[in-house]
Amino acid sequence: MINIVEETSFGNAWWKAIRFVLRNEQPLTFGADKKHAWDSTQLIELSGNAITQVLNGQLHPLSTFKAIDSYKREFTYEYLNEYKKKRESDKFDYLYMDRLANNMTITNPMFMEDDGKWETIDQITCLYDAIREQRMEQKSQNYSLATTWYPDVDGLESPASPCLQIIQLRWNPGDLIDMHLIWRSRDLYNAWQANIIAIADMINREVIIPNECKLNRITDYSTSLHIYDADIEQARRVNMVWPR
Repeated sequence: MINIVEETSFGNAWWKAIRFVLRNEQPLTFGADKKHAWDSTQLIELSGNAITQVLNGQLHPLSTFKAIDSYKREFTYEYLNEYKKKRESDKFDYLYMDRLANNMTITNPMFMEDDGKWETIDQITCLYDAIREQRMEQKSQNYSLATTWYPDVDGLESPASPCLQIIQLRWNPGDLIDMHLIWRSRDLYNAWQANIIAIADMINREVIIPNECKLNRITDYSTSLHIYDADIEQARRVNMVWPR
C-alpha cells in the first residue's frame, strides 16, 4: 500500500507521513547490522506555503535535527572542494554533492577496453542547462535529471549505497519548476525534513534562481520510508500533539 500525501504545510506533511507509519506497523529488518524499523512506501507532494517553508529551512518544531545550516553547507561547491582535500579515512561512504557534481562516467563505453576512459560530469550544471533550454524554447521536457547510483559500486554487496537515487526537474509555463526526488531508503523521523531542505536549497541556488525561475512543487517518492525502533516513542509524541 502506498501512502499519498498532498500538503501546503511542510510540518503537516511530516506529521501525516509519521501517522501512516505508526498506524500500519509494518516491520522491517535490513542492513548487515540488522537494523529494525517500521516501514512504508510514500509519495509526498509539497506546494504553496510548504515550498516557502522548505526554502526558509523551517523544520517542524518537534524535529530533533538541529544542524540544518551545517547540513545545507554539504550541498555547496565550497564544501565539496574542502571535502576533496580530506584524508580518505575522514570521508563519508558517499557525499551527495560529490555524486551529483562529480559523477563518474565512461566515454565510449562500447569500446571500454580499448578506447574508454573515465571522466566526470557535473550533473548540476547539466540541470541548469536543461532548464535554460526549456525556458528559452517555452517547452517542458522530462529528461532533466541527475542520478547518484554507480552500478559497479552500489550493488547488492555495498554496505552503504546512496539513499537518494534521482533528482528530476521540469519547467512549466510561468517559469515554474517542479522538482521530483526518488529515494530507495529514507529515515522519516530524523532525516526526511533535512534532506528536502538541503536539496531544495542547492537546486534553488544553483539551477532555479540563475534561470530566473521559481520552485513551484516538490514531489518526494520513497520506496522505503521508515522510523527506526529507537524513535517510535518520540514519533508517537509528535503524532499526539500535531497538527495545531
